[in-house]
Amino acid sequence: MVCVTLLCGVVSAQAQSQTSEIVYLKDGSVLKGKVVEMLPDQIKVQTSDGSLFVYPMNEVERVEKEKRNSYRLKTSSANQYDLLGWRGVVELGYIMGDFSAPEFSFSIGYQFNPYLFLGAGTGVQYLTDASRAAIPIFADLRGSFFLGTISPFMSLKMGYEALINVPAAKGGFYCSPTWGVKIMTTTRQAVNIGIGLTAFKPKNWVSDKGFTIKLGYEF
Repeated sequence: MVCVTLLCGVVSAQAQSQTSEIVYLKDGSVLKGKVVEMLPDQIKVQTSDGSLFVYPMNEVERVEKEKRNSYRLKTSSANQYDLLGWRGVVELGYIMGDFSAPEFSFSIGYQFNPYLFLGAGTGVQYLTDASRAAIPIFADLRGSFFLGTISPFMSLKMGYEALINVPAAKGGFYCSPTWGVKIMTTTRQAVNIGIGLTAFKPKNWVSDKGFTIKLGYEF
């Protein structure tokens, strides 16, 4: 609100400025353009394609000047991606190969830039052949190849996996690389679809590996 108040005092100067503003609405929408008029009850914003948008001020959350070299990427006149900061990933999958297992996992980490995410997570697998559960604990490294509504990505989970109620075998090395496509659904949320491999090498047990399909949600 402080930013909006200050902006009200310099509307005429901004109307002639070549810089752009970013208008954040309370419904989650983001509009990038030039503020051509700001009144106590409404704001008018002109986008780069010449379109003019008018919003009541009670629908505006805040107004900011556009930052150069920002990682907020324009996808349309009223929608931008905001990927930086703390993020989470939830995934459901199924492993087929030396062993069969449905799996669930979640990761929490930091998005350093639009291309790189590093976090840590855990989950659970149910080994249907052995009627046993396993719990992986891993580091999660994710990278996007380019930016857009649809983007290829690769992830690598690596760590330790513990077997539950299997006295003859102890936990061991866990690794799961995945290749897939990320589809942005909002400015910060996305659906991930991927395929990959899962390898598990418990102590006192032979190595197991399998083909994996995954469906994820990123937020």
